[in-house]
Amino acid sequence: MYKILFALTLLVGIFSCKHADQDKFTNTHWVVTTINDSTVSTNVGLYFESTSKMSFSQSANSCGGNYSLSGDQLYIELEFCTEMCCDDELSGKVDDILSPNTSLQYKIKEKELLLQGSTGKLVLELQ
Repeated sequence: MYKILFALTLLVGIFSCKHADQDKFTNTHWVVTTINDSTVSTNVGLYFESTSKMSFSQSANSCGGNYSLSGDQLYIELEFCTEMCCDDELSGKVDDILSPNTSLQYKIKEKELLLQGSTGKLVLELQ
């Protein structure tokens, strides 16, 4: 009997595990405030809509896809982007950092999300 209870407890623990920061991302909206150490004023932002879906708003277009967390890494897989109009230069810089199928080192510090990728870094503020 104790072996069965132990096994069930172990299985529940394994299958209910989620990343410690998952709740800090789920259903949040972050706006870019800094690109590569330069302060910017923009509406460009990231929306983490559920435990795996996200979207990225640019100046004119938007993108969407999936995300996952592992350790201090945020993995983003953009699946689509609209092409209604040309985005501004700031959106282009953010897009370069969040290029499709990318891995970014992240750190959440109070209401700031710091993202560091191979092509640059972003600071975003929780809205």
